[in-house]
Amino acid sequence: MLSAFDQSSQAAAPRVASLAALTAFVDSPQTSQALEEFRQHISPGELVLQTAQTAAQTAGRVKAELGENEESEELVIVVRALRKCLAYDGVLENVVREPQLRRVLIDAAESGSTLLRRLLVQQLGKLIGQGSAGVELAIEAKLYELLPGLLGDPDVGVASDAAKAIVASLESRQGCQAFSSPEFFQSLMAAAASPDEMVKVRTLALFVEAGRKNETVFNELADRGAFTVLVNSFATDDLLLKISLVALIEQ
Repeated sequence: MLSAFDQSSQAAAPRVASLAALTAFVDSPQTSQALEEFRQHISPGELVLQTAQTAAQTAGRVKAELGENEESEELVIVVRALRKCLAYDGVLENVVREPQLRRVLIDAAESGSTLLRRLLVQQLGKLIGQGSAGVELAIEAKLYELLPGLLGDPDVGVASDAAKAIVASLESRQGCQAFSSPEFFQSLMAAAASPDEMVKVRTLALFVEAGRKNETVFNELADRGAFTVLVNSFATDDLLLKISLVALIEQ
């Protein structure tokens, strides 16, 4: 199985792939030979570090919708290369297992780069989609607990993928337990009370989807007041918000 770093020294003194090497890899076929050749330039772990560094140097500090903040050409190609690298069997899991990379992954949730936040939540959804083992790894790496915050992201794509990942996690016992934990559930309830109406509707929609996904979760949501928040939200003069809430109830 592929590891995040080819040598232990790479974490302390990471290499940086050239734009030419990154472009050649992105344009290459999805074969083991292409990955092997690319790893002569940089390992997956080093590529994660390069992506984070590039985002820190070139992206804005304020989160926004994709397209509202300009993303540098360098960052675009680095993110594309990392996405392709993580698509190979075992690479994502080994990146997440690497203690030195977990802080980098967690920090990506607050990046001003929408491309990077989208990549993070997409890969988190992919990991959770593997079932119990993937959910357990996401929880262990403290990535699962990022999802409520990502649900409130200004980028619709990030928020939507975060909601899908949370709902998908409820197919496993570990996911249900993590969802019901006091810290995670309180984060969701805080989002449901957000003054940002878009975040509020997203969170209430998540409660509805989660309840439909798992009967035990439905009962817990009801017992802990989640659906009361939904009903009480109708006490608003905002017609569009009311229409959105009616649509949720009709589900």
